[in-house]
This record gives sequence, structure tokens and C-alpha cells, in this order.
Amino acid sequence: MRFDKTVRVEASPAEIWGLLDDIEAVALCIPGISDYKETGPNEFTAMLSQRVGPVTARFRLRTTLKDLVRHESVTAVVEGADNALASSVSSEQVFTFSAADGGAATEILITADVGMVGRVATFAQRIIATKAEQVIIGALTNVSRLLEERRAGNS
Repeated sequence: MRFDKTVRVEASPAEIWGLLDDIEAVALCIPGISDYKETGPNEFTAMLSQRVGPVTARFRLRTTLKDLVRHESVTAVVEGADNALASSVSSEQVFTFSAADGGAATEILITADVGMVGRVATFAQRIIATKAEQVIIGALTNVSRLLEERRAGNS
């Protein structure tokens, strides 16, 4: 499943890029994430719990950030499994930043390829694609809120 979506964040590309220094805060912006643990440079594991149709999936995820181009783009490669549901998920999400409003805001183009196999995948593919997009958009909404809170705290 592939989707492309553009989201606007009311922060400069430099502010957004600065969050990579606090990757735990960014990871915890993802709806359903818990048990975050940094495992190496630009790499972490976490538990993702999401309701997919009539089932709650709990994926143990390993995420690696790669292809980091300062203030421009980053790629997140995610792999995980829910052993109880005999299901696995993989995704590659490319986030491309471009300044808007003279640099006061950022348009983020998200290009994501999400693959899933196992019992969870037997539920309608459309539900899974929609859920994956909702999680990514929800994460960016939470990142925007985090940046607002940090700016308010520095005022």
C-alpha cells in the first residue's frame, strides 16, 4: 500500500529538524506508541498498539532513520511483528520538508509504502491503509503541538 500526503506544520524546517536531537519525544508523538527504547544512533524500538477493524494489534517495532538531509528530508524504515496475531508490518516513510510562508511554516510531503502480512492483513486492505495514514498524520499533529509547547516554554 502506498500513499502520498502533504501536511503543513506551523514551524520552520530547522525547528522540525531540531527534533531529531530528541527522537524519544518524536517517537512518543506517534499515536499508540509505548515502551520506547533507543538501540543505536538513529534507531529505536517501541510497541505500537492500534485497533484494526475488530482486532487490537500490538506490534513490536524497530525503526531506523536514514538518508538524513539536514532541513530537507529523512526516511524512516520500520519493521515489526505481532506474534499473537501471526502478523508483521514493514514500511518506508520519506518525509520531505519545504519552507512555506517565508520559512515560518513547513510543508511536509509524506511518501509511504506500508506492507502487512498475516492475520491482520486479512482484514480489508483499505482499513489498514487508512489506519496507517491516520497514525502518520496524527503523529505530525502531535509534533506540531510539541513544538508549540516548547516555543511557549521558551517565551
